[in-house]
Amino acid sequence: MREVRDGAAAARLPGGAADPAAALPEEAVAAAKEAAVRLLAARARSAAELAERLARRGFPPPVVTAVLDWCRERGYVDDERFTEDWIRARLARQPAGRERLEHELVQMGIAPELARRQLDHLLPADEEESLCLTVARELSPRYRGLPPEVRARRLGGALCRRGFSLDAVERALAQVDSDCEKH
Repeated sequence: MREVRDGAAAARLPGGAADPAAALPEEAVAAAKEAAVRLLAARARSAAELAERLARRGFPPPVVTAVLDWCRERGYVDDERFTEDWIRARLARQPAGRERLEHELVQMGIAPELARRQLDHLLPADEEESLCLTVARELSPRYRGLPPEVRARRLGGALCRRGFSLDAVERALAQVDSDCEKH
């Protein structure tokens, strides 16, 4: 019983305030750090994703918070960098519009303001229109034998599902339609 009181006293800061980091079980924090490093070695994650994965593994919220702070201090977790890298990779792998990209980022726990700011930087409206046209040209051969109105409806639906703005989709459809008439 004496050891417990001494341990509690050691976990107090000068003035009697409890030190939250010292109150956490060292084994749990060490195990959570190890789990976090393994998760981050597999792929980059947002802070919210990492917190959710650690919580799912049974680590209590104070331990998760301490490990997230530890990861941030070392630069292992940085939502700003994660968002930028994710957008670049996603656009290279499977191009999509701003709406869809923002939705996917928010689903990963990225703040909507951060997602919008990075999208403004990496995919401005004029580039989204250009990207939409490129995707429309890639998809249009699938609808080649269809009547023009059916082709436009299906291609437009495919572009909208990829999150492109209606303005970008309309411009891309008009351009692809004029390309089809030339050939």
